[in-house]
Amino acid sequence: MSQYDDIEKLANLKEKGLITPEEFEEQKKNLLTQSNNIAKNNENVSPKSRLVAAILCFFFGCLGVHRFYVGKIGTGILMILTFGGLGIWAIIDFIIIVVGSFTDSEGKIIKNWSD
Repeated sequence: MSQYDDIEKLANLKEKGLITPEEFEEQKKNLLTQSNNIAKNNENVSPKSRLVAAILCFFFGCLGVHRFYVGKIGTGILMILTFGGLGIWAIIDFIIIVVGSFTDSEGKIIKNWSD
């Protein structure tokens, strides 16, 4: 059901006198605010898969392959040169990926486990 359907139902309730015009406006405002918040949250989510990033980090973390996957080329090269900070950087990245706080090159959170 879309927000427009919900607003239409509210309008019908207002026409029938079941809610006041003030209640209608307040509910309409709440619906629009909720849909805007949902859209903003989806803008900050990366299309990359967290599962793929976690697997790449687990098996090839010292080579920074997971960083290349998410578009962080510069730090991927640094990970190759330092062997993932002697493994420490790779372990930290793996934990951050699993927890769900890892971001891609655009700063979007890699949240979804599947594509």
